[in-house]
Amino acid sequence: MKWIEKFIEEYAVCPKAATLLREGNFATPQMAWDGWLDGPQMLWVARKFNALTPEQSAEILFIIIREIAGGAVWGVLSKDSREAVVTTEKWLKGNASPNELEVAASLVRSSEELWAALVAGAAVVVSSETVAELWAARAVSRAVESVVSGSPAAADWSESAAIMASVVSGVRTEAAARQEIAVIVREAMPNCPFPRL
Repeated sequence: MKWIEKFIEEYAVCPKAATLLREGNFATPQMAWDGWLDGPQMLWVARKFNALTPEQSAEILFIIIREIAGGAVWGVLSKDSREAVVTTEKWLKGNASPNELEVAASLVRSSEELWAALVAGAAVVVSSETVAELWAARAVSRAVESVVSGSPAAADWSESAAIMASVVSGVRTEAAARQEIAVIVREAMPNCPFPRL
């Protein structure tokens, strides 16, 4: 379709997404959006085209964190991470103060430090449950940080961290988790965020 090549060229679409669009041969951008099976890519596109505020992005990410893999990611979160989600959701609805939001962010910042230690190899022997918890906590910390900083880009990789938590938990394959996120994103954003060409 004519719009596909124009879109790929004008917006420097990544090779994976370009292939998806070409192979799908979608008649309209909305049909492409409706047929997309990769939720993290969908969120990236929505952020790229400023179709999501930091708050909207966080709301979608919290749904993902709560629902992906039948709640498996939510289930591996620590009490502090869950509290951070609940407090940030309250703040998004106007029911928590900026100070409470900052406290929520501080609850999950320590998980970022644990994550950095794991990546650096400081924690050599950890169980798959610990790794799943760290991935889940990273998903929460990135989502909360996007609200605190006011930047949707701060949430990048949050959904991917939720995917990894579900994979490491043994509940979903990566492809199944990506498709599950696509359904969540489409429910939250039924209209295609692509700019008009």
